[in-house]
Amino acid sequence: PKVILNETLINTVDDVLAMASVKRSYERLVGSILRTEFDFTLEDDPALFDPFIELFQQIVHGMGLCDDTDRFRVGMALKEALANALYRGNLEISFEQTRGNSEELVAGEEIAVVRERLAQHEFAGRRIHIRVRIDRQQAVFVIRDDGRGFDTTNLPSKGDLGALDADGGRGIVLMLAFMDDVKYNE
Repeated sequence: PKVILNETLINTVDDVLAMASVKRSYERLVGSILRTEFDFTLEDDPALFDPFIELFQQIVHGMGLCDDTDRFRVGMALKEALANALYRGNLEISFEQTRGNSEELVAGEEIAVVRERLAQHEFAGRRIHIRVRIDRQQAVFVIRDDGRGFDTTNLPSKGDLGALDADGGRGIVLMLAFMDDVKYNE
């Protein structure tokens, strides 16, 4: 209100300047990281994906490992890997079971088959395990789920643009396109 403007304006301006200073200091601090490692165990909740991705986009960008375009690519690849770990790994939901709902899954919306699986004892306690190692030369993300695994012999290849429109393999093609190296263990 204008009647208290004289009392509040200076404090508000000071607060805004302080936040800008903290942001610059944070960016400098992240730029000072030489090496870092993280271990996460995430619940099967896609709401955790975006904060996780944002954290590591800030770190790899701040450490100078990537430009703005590659920052976006790292985020897309991580989102696809986390979604794969949740839906295909921990919840063992096939592409056929999510046909027609891919947009909802990418947006992190819960669909009927996801709700059903999360309520089943066999799937309810599963988690996504992530190990991150970042230094000035590289960032390594190891994402593991508690599912039974899948057949890796028929995965699309890096240049398989047809898999982008297919029922399966879109996320894998994006991960392969946006990361230097993608490997699957047994």
